[in-house]
Amino acid sequence: MKKSGERLTKDQIEGLVHHWLETEIDDLEDCLAVGGSVSDDQREGEWLVYSNLFDKASEALISRDFRKVECEVDALLASGGFHALDHDSAEFGRLCRKLLEAKQEYLRIAADRADGNYETRPRFQRQAAIPASTAATAPMSAVAATTPTGQMFSEAVKMYFKENSRAKRTDSQVKAELERFVTCIGGDKPIRSIMKADCRGYKEDMLHRRKIGPATVIKHLSNL
Repeated sequence: MKKSGERLTKDQIEGLVHHWLETEIDDLEDCLAVGGSVSDDQREGEWLVYSNLFDKASEALISRDFRKVECEVDALLASGGFHALDHDSAEFGRLCRKLLEAKQEYLRIAADRADGNYETRPRFQRQAAIPASTAATAPMSAVAATTPTGQMFSEAVKMYFKENSRAKRTDSQVKAELERFVTCIGGDKPIRSIMKADCRGYKEDMLHRRKIGPATVIKHLSNL
């Protein structure tokens, strides 16, 4: 647990908020997946609720009224193993502001989902932290070394199919979806660099197309 009196770094603040946002979006996607069909009135009601909550988060952010999220921020700190912060401190204010920004992002996505739009992607992303002193003085090769390396996703796919061959038609369908996955994540990448947000983007694309059940491809992805 973080000791009392220590300051939260920018990366720690972003990490807490980014984890909150990912968890909330994952829960939303699960609810949408198992919630069943809804009527137009129910869908419109959901959209209105999310829209109203978005407006309230925006008002709190504009007016800098962080009292509305103080309890949530205290709970967020506790969940991350940090001691409570002084509510009048600058770092507590920064954490409140970041949480309100993430709330806006979540509610924007939730409202779009209620309206049938599954193409929206989170714009709030955690930035990889490189100390300013290091970035200013280190050679480019040293900074580049922070980029994940290792086996590429395409190489793992080839090995997987080499070791797990099945009916030609089945393999061709799965290969097509794995190629779609690569497209959704912006091209072939080292496996270690593929994050949950990348997988969620593919999941949203797949749900939007409604061509293949998520469990089918996720099963193969987990085996790579």
